[in-house]
Amino acid sequence: MLALVGVATCTASAGAVPRLEAGGGARVGSTGASVEYRQAKDDPAPTRIAFRVPAGYTFTPDANGAAVGSIVGTGIVQLATQPELLTPVLTMRQPAAFRSEGIACTGRDAHDAVWAMVVAHTGAPLDVPIFVDGRTFTICPDAALLGGKPTAIALQLGIVGGDANRPVVTGPSKRGTYVWSAIVSRPGMADAEIRSIVTVPQVARVTASVARGRLRIAGTVTANGRGVAAVRVRVEVANRRRTVFALSGRTHADGRFEFRHPLARGTFFVRTGTYPAQRDVTKTGCAGPAEAPGGCVSATRIIVGLAGTPASIRIRSARVP
Repeated sequence: MLALVGVATCTASAGAVPRLEAGGGARVGSTGASVEYRQAKDDPAPTRIAFRVPAGYTFTPDANGAAVGSIVGTGIVQLATQPELLTPVLTMRQPAAFRSEGIACTGRDAHDAVWAMVVAHTGAPLDVPIFVDGRTFTICPDAALLGGKPTAIALQLGIVGGDANRPVVTGPSKRGTYVWSAIVSRPGMADAEIRSIVTVPQVARVTASVARGRLRIAGTVTANGRGVAAVRVRVEVANRRRTVFALSGRTHADGRFEFRHPLARGTFFVRTGTYPAQRDVTKTGCAGPAEAPGGCVSATRIIVGLAGTPASIRIRSARVP
């Protein structure tokens, strides 16, 4: 499910830098990905956002030859002027239908593909075109047409499952760290680059045991084999009818976590999960040359929300002597 983390309650001050957050599967070769642009309400409205898919990801802009009009993704748009989120769908379109818009937005007459965000409005739906060139897809949002300044635009790329097989982005086939980026244009400001850093695979491994009526749950959260610190962890312990109790905490500096709790007699099931997070790593993530005249202004590291491995652990507690 696509979600805008923190958008609805964004309280960033004027002049706060825009941010990019890329999401998707935690494992190598995962199908599907999402990208989200966010900015403060008081900042100038973006007039152009050019997202770039990092090398190593498989990018299929035609979604396996999807027919014109086919749904190839979903979206969420937050406007500064209204609390309700817009929830457009992403559809495949004929490039010729948006020729003049494409020239104005990208300076190019031809494109590898054109998608459209179909936004429900009072009256006729609004088509917001997205132009694909190489590994870059560009959107030029018009605040006047949208009905307000967009402070967040999120796209879930690809529809796979059931009878649909329209992938747009497939995760990398190799372990490692990958950098999504976007070039943002806003009135009166130099074009700026923003980055989102994703490491795969990300895994939460869990064990559970009982001794003398006390339950011990331990595990590690890793990204490409290295422990990830300060990840929020939640454990639920249930019997066959209901959740008996829940525990929460954070991983240590080496990515390890541990919980202990008294346990009554019986059979129980332990399920563990972690919460997603976005961490500001601008100092290190923006090191090196930038592709925009305004430089790289923000970098975010993505911590994926994970289900524990194994997903459920069955344990039995005998009567305490």
